[in-house]
Amino acid sequence: MATVTFTAQDCNLQSMVGKSLKLTFTLTDPATTGASLFLTDPIVVTVADGTNSVVLQDTETMDQLRYYRVAATWLDAAGGYVSVDYPDWNLFVPIGGGNLSALIPQSANNPYMIFWQETEPNPWPVGTVWVDTSVNTATSGDVQRKDS
Repeated sequence: MATVTFTAQDCNLQSMVGKSLKLTFTLTDPATTGASLFLTDPIVVTVADGTNSVVLQDTETMDQLRYYRVAATWLDAAGGYVSVDYPDWNLFVPIGGGNLSALIPQSANNPYMIFWQETEPNPWPVGTVWVDTSVNTATSGDVQRKDS
């Protein structure tokens, strides 16, 4: 079993605790590991203030390639339904677990991200921009977008 940690906030960096936030982790398909069968029964976590965690079966040792999908559900101050987020993430959970943000695949990068650095980004996600900040070189100040 692997522990995945996270802190949930809104875009104002405010806690979501008063909104009865729940995160749901669901395996994409049933899987096996040795004699164990893992089904897609969702794991629901009620989010507290500060750092939270969920214990999940790691996907690294599964006999089939599987991921977790994450959904976030919250209410308004009066307890009425507000929304559900379904991030487009395939969450691969290694044996040692880790922080949720570190487990999100590279393909989920912001396409408007700009790398300001002296060397070419590695990895350099498609659609992002690199500004060469190297000094005293012919390419200093060049701007490039990764197309493929």
